[in-house]
Amino acid sequence: MTKSEAIQIGNAFVLQNRGVQGEPEHVQLMERAGKKRSWSLVYGAALFFPTEIAEGSVIDGGEYILTVDDVTGQVSQFAFSG
Repeated sequence: MTKSEAIQIGNAFVLQNRGVQGEPEHVQLMERAGKKRSWSLVYGAALFFPTEIAEGSVIDGGEYILTVDDVTGQVSQFAFSG
């Protein structure tokens, strides 16, 4: 799968599960010995807390991290800190 395909899958997952539309701030292909290849997608707090940030709030954390299996396209929610 290409980086663009992984982003499309991740964006659709975020829209369906969090109700917001946006792009990840960081995308990385992860290759580890003995593990499946997967894409790590990190969506920043500004996507989920735009009003609070516009009002001057500082969000500590708030990242939404997904992994997308490089072969199957299956999405796993790794973390939501916020």
